[in-house]
Amino acid sequence: REIYDYLGVKTHMSTWLKRAITKYDFEEGKDFISDLKESSGGRPEKVFVVSIDMAKELCMISDTPKGKETRKYF
Repeated sequence: REIYDYLGVKTHMSTWLKRAITKYDFEEGKDFISDLKESSGGRPEKVFVVSIDMAKELCMISDTPKGKETRKYF
């Protein structure tokens, strides 16, 4: 979620991440792990933890001003 917030992506977070996972062939267990976060009521939230390499790639492929800033940095 921190990367999503940093980049300022307009698409819903889960839709954006699922689309990136499929499009760029990220692998669960290698590039990221997912788990359900405990909830005090209601539906549990799915949480993703991404590797440093996946985080960099997500930033580099992002078509947002922060994505462009990241590409220039690297």
